[in-house]
Amino acid sequence: MSHESTDLQTPEGTPAPVQVRQNDKGWSFTNGDRVAGPYKRKQLLDVEFEQKLSAELGVSRKDVAVAMLGVEQLAPPVEKEFNLEHGKLSLFLDRERTPIVSPVDISEHYVFQLAYMPCEIELPPRKEGGSSRTESIEHPFVVYDYKGKRGLAPIDRNRVEVGKDKSLFHVRTPQPLPSMISPRTVRAFLEGDEVDDPSSLYEQALHYLKRKSDQDQDCYYAVSAIHGLGTHFLEAFDVYPYLRFFGPPDSGKTNTNYTLGGISFHPVATPDISDPSFYRLREATHFTMSLDERNLKRKQESQLPDLLNNAYKRGGSVIRSDKDQFGNIVPRVFDVYGGMIYSGVHDLPYMTETRSLGIPMLRSLDSRFSAEDEPLWWKPEPTEIREKNYLFRLTNGRRAREIYERLRPKDYGIMNRQWELARPLIATALLYGLDVVHELKETPL
Repeated sequence: MSHESTDLQTPEGTPAPVQVRQNDKGWSFTNGDRVAGPYKRKQLLDVEFEQKLSAELGVSRKDVAVAMLGVEQLAPPVEKEFNLEHGKLSLFLDRERTPIVSPVDISEHYVFQLAYMPCEIELPPRKEGGSSRTESIEHPFVVYDYKGKRGLAPIDRNRVEVGKDKSLFHVRTPQPLPSMISPRTVRAFLEGDEVDDPSSLYEQALHYLKRKSDQDQDCYYAVSAIHGLGTHFLEAFDVYPYLRFFGPPDSGKTNTNYTLGGISFHPVATPDISDPSFYRLREATHFTMSLDERNLKRKQESQLPDLLNNAYKRGGSVIRSDKDQFGNIVPRVFDVYGGMIYSGVHDLPYMTETRSLGIPMLRSLDSRFSAEDEPLWWKPEPTEIREKNYLFRLTNGRRAREIYERLRPKDYGIMNRQWELARPLIATALLYGLDVVHELKETPL
C-alpha cells in the first residue's frame, strides 16, 4: 500500500516543488518528472542526504527542507500511550534519556559536588485527622556550577534538577562521608566566594606535608602535594595514577600516607576494606583511599587488587548482582574510578604497580618529626586545606577539564603509559598556576 503527499506547501503558501511518496520500499521524492528514491529511513538521517537530494532533483536546500516535513507527515504513527498495571505510561520520542552521572561529576558544562545539608522535613500525620509533623534530617544535595551559574538542588529518588532550565540528571545512590564539603563552604560558594590565589593552596599543602613527612628530595614533596590536590579534580581527567610510598620500617610511610590523604578529595583511611564496601562507597563518593600495609599480592578471597586495576581510569567499573526497585536480583554496573595512596613494605602486584607513581622513603633521623601530632583527616589543619580545595574545585572544575584536554605529549617529551600517568598531574600543576612542570618531568618515579 502506498501513500502520496500532494498538498505540501512552501512557507509562502504556494505548492512545494518537491513532493513525497511512501510505500513499503521507502520514501521517494519528485520534482515534476524527476524522481529520487526510494530511500530507507536510515538514509534519510544521513547528514549529507539533503545536499545530495537537492542536487539530484535540481532544487534548493530550502525546497528539500519542506519535503522533509512531508516525510514526518507520512511516517507511520507510533503508539505513545500505554496502560500498565500500576498506571498510564506516556512515551516521549522527542526527548533524550536522563543522563546517569556521579554526584561528584565534572564535565565541560558543569561541576557537581555531593553535600549533606541540615534540613527540616514536613511529614504527613501518622493518623487520619492528625497534624503534620517536622523532623530534622541531613539530606543529600548536589551543589553545582552549571554553565557558569551556581546553585544547589536536593537529590530525590536518585534524581536532581539543576540550573534555571531544570535540567534533569539521574545520580548514582549517594552516601554520606564525614570528610565531605561542609555547609559553611557550601554557603561561601553560593554567596560568590572565589580562591584568589590558587598557588597559595599548593604552598599551604606543601608546607603541611613537609612538617609531617621527611622525604628525600624536594621534587618528591612537589609530586606528593600535586597528587593530593589533583584528587579533587580526578573527574575532570580520564586517568588518575595511584601514589605509593615505599621504604624500610620506621621511614614514615604511614604518616606520609595519612598526611596526604587528609588533604585529598573525600579521604578514607583504612588498612582493610571489603569488596562490596569498596565498590558501593566508591561509586557514591569517589573517595580517595589511604591504604596502609595491605599485602595485595597475598592470595585471598578479596578481589580488591583486580578492582583497583580497573579503578585508575575514568569509566572503570565492576558488575555485580543487586536488587532493583522491585526486589528482583539483576546485574548492575558500579563505577569504581577514584584515587588511592598506598604505604607499606609489601610490593604491589605488577599491574597495580604500572598504574602507580612510587615515592621512596628513608628512615628519618630528624627528631622534629616526632614532636608532630598525628596527621588525622578530621583535625583543623587538613580540614581547612580540604575545604579550600572543595571551593576551588567547584569554581574551577570545568577549567581543569579544558586544561587536560589541550595537553599534548609531544610538548613534554613524555610518551605512552608515562604520559597517561603524568598528564593529570601536569594539568593540576597548570590549574594551580605552578611552574613545576619541569620538576614533574624530571622526577624519577
